Amino acid sequence: MMPALDQPNTSQVVVERSAGATRDLLTSTRLATLRRCPKQHYFRYELGLSRVRTGDALRLGAAFHRGLELHNRGADPADAIVGAVAGYDTVPEWADSYEWTVEREVVQQLLAGHF
Repeated sequence: MMPALDQPNTSQVVVERSAGATRDLLTSTRLATLRRCPKQHYFRYELGLSRVRTGDALRLGAAFHRGLELHNRGADPADAIVGAVAGYDTVPEWADSYEWTVEREVVQQLLAGHF
């Protein structure tokens, strides 16, 4: 299932365990995090949790692959491109309209060059 294009960049938390020796290192970043937010320090440095960000590249890649899938299922190139960029018709509130338009054009040009 393809992710919706109109969803904002989201963050997911995943577990990444630190290597044994580096877990106990005191760095300036670690100390600054401890001073700023002890709970964040605990999650990041003691439990080894970190954020994984999804964003523009994933959204653009999903649209590109949607176009490829439509073409592989028999749509002519023009229809595949239209289907791939259909999610870019409305600019979400969180998105910059210029960057949204540029991203749409990038998907169109990549698919046109591919076909």
